[in-house]
Amino acid sequence: MATGKMKYYTELDGIRGFAALTIFFFHFLHGQTFSGLLPNIFMKLVSIGPTMANLFFVLSGFLITQILLDAKGTNNYFSYYYARRILRIFPLYYLALLIYFFGLPILYGRGIPSFSLQWYNWVHLQNLPITFRWPHAGPKYLWSLAVEEHFYLLWPMLVLWLNKRQLISVCIGIICLALAMHMLLAANGYPVFFFTFTTIDALAMGAIAGILHYDGRLTTYRKRVRQWMYISGIPAIILWFVFFGTTSALFNIGMPLLFNLFYASSLSYLVTAHQGHFLKRSLQKKVPVFTGTISYGFFIFHPLCISFTHRIFKNQAMMLQIIIALIASIIVATASYYLFEKKFMRLKRYF
Repeated sequence: MATGKMKYYTELDGIRGFAALTIFFFHFLHGQTFSGLLPNIFMKLVSIGPTMANLFFVLSGFLITQILLDAKGTNNYFSYYYARRILRIFPLYYLALLIYFFGLPILYGRGIPSFSLQWYNWVHLQNLPITFRWPHAGPKYLWSLAVEEHFYLLWPMLVLWLNKRQLISVCIGIICLALAMHMLLAANGYPVFFFTFTTIDALAMGAIAGILHYDGRLTTYRKRVRQWMYISGIPAIILWFVFFGTTSALFNIGMPLLFNLFYASSLSYLVTAHQGHFLKRSLQKKVPVFTGTISYGFFIFHPLCISFTHRIFKNQAMMLQIIIALIASIIVATASYYLFEKKFMRLKRYF
């Protein structure tokens, strides 16, 4: 069994909740036009939604690395890790695929997509056809789960074989590789936001933060971490607001690296902050924590809820549609968590 050295941080659930809600508003409002200063400011803020994938990657790298370090040296290292990841991710993911590939076509009277277009999704390679524009079918927004699964598959072996200093060196190498791959894909006209080797730097930055935190060194570096928050965050946000929606090479190459650094340093600063810190206390409130708890189901099902809302309430005011879709997403995600996901999560006790 694991050693139990890891501490549970309630505010990290709050971060998940914040990220999930930001993605929801981006998916609902993307492509909409509004008049007025406040609506346009809100749209600018919501447009940052796609970078929430980077935040989730950083968070995964941070937590998974510490879980693995905690389990290192135990007899059930691989079974403990892989079994628990499978129980948490696979059941809901494959249920979602069954709904998208079979349930929805039957409901809408459409043909079921050919398996030759589906298979990428069933083996967690759906980010490849999205990147290289190969024929495929399936919900595009699930690309990020493919990247996470690739990381979950390979990272445990490196953590087991290497010491912490070597792991940090590997992470730095991964970050350099991702930057080179950004340049290569951008130079050839491919999107850079979906490929494993252009997004894995976020997981690597989270992993570095996880290693330093596991050793208790993040607290020592707290002032430096805060400086990096500003150094990376300010230009990242400026780049996003100025170049979002363009094909600028500066945006495609520089923005992901800056946001990953911003999210990694922000996460590091947050977990080392004192309990009375305003942001820490805000993220530990019941609403953000609950939203974070159900965030996986919320992420999986919110596009469906948005789609049904648009179909059923298409003649209603946009604000009413947003409220209906949000409430529906929360209800469906809550039902998913308590009636479906937790049944599999309880099996973790056997590992």
